[in-house]
Amino acid sequence: MQTSLTYTLGLKNDSNYQFLSKHTLAKRKELSDKYNNDQQVAVICEPHRLYKQSQTGAGLELPTQMVCVFSKKDPVSSIFQTLKAKLKINKETTLYLLCNNYILQYEQSIGQVYEKYKNQEDDLLYIKYSSQETFGN
Repeated sequence: MQTSLTYTLGLKNDSNYQFLSKHTLAKRKELSDKYNNDQQVAVICEPHRLYKQSQTGAGLELPTQMVCVFSKKDPVSSIFQTLKAKLKINKETTLYLLCNNYILQYEQSIGQVYEKYKNQEDDLLYIKYSSQETFGN
């Protein structure tokens, strides 16, 4: 069962994706056609509006959006690992992935998330990420 803990974390209601406004529908469909098939899916990752790079130890020159391609069989934890590596997040920070304002669980497959939450217009999966410091020094 999937729960929506985003409200208690203050992460609710951030569905404005920069990728949608920066790229035309034709360009997004081209990306979808190029990468999405029976085996894999393109995932667009963007920071949540409340994401604080200073907390994560990340540098200032990070991309505001990332396009990653994953196997549909991969667990959601693959997205966590990829983002943590690209964003250079420190060990004390927990990363949350949100899709349609629901926190994704590590054990879900990317294919399951894709089938449930893909954008109906362009068939891409849009995910927001945010962080929360969990352990102090």
